[in-house]
Amino acid sequence: MRISIIIPSNLKQDLDVLKSRMHLDLNTLIRLLLADAVQEKKLEVALEEYHKGKVSLGNAADIASLSMWEFVTELHALEIPINIAPSEFEREIQQIHDGYYDHFILDDMQR
Repeated sequence: MRISIIIPSNLKQDLDVLKSRMHLDLNTLIRLLLADAVQEKKLEVALEEYHKGKVSLGNAADIASLSMWEFVTELHALEIPINIAPSEFEREIQQIHDGYYDHFILDDMQR
């Protein structure tokens, strides 16, 4: 998909510096920055909605595209209280049992 935007000249200068330092073309740099910004905004929205009680822990984790455990880590870092319904806790235990998180453990071990 193509999207056209107008970029202020000072932002364009910053992008040019970054693309040079990162050895990337402008399109690749903008895609990387946009992907990072979207992920950050998804987490911000999920944290806010969870903190306000608008969504459950599991739903907030889904909004942020994180596992529940990764989302809990974010909550802990921001000192946001964790409220988990028994049904969500049971779902997480079942996912652990089913191996849902195995790839997260392997990823961490490979780092």
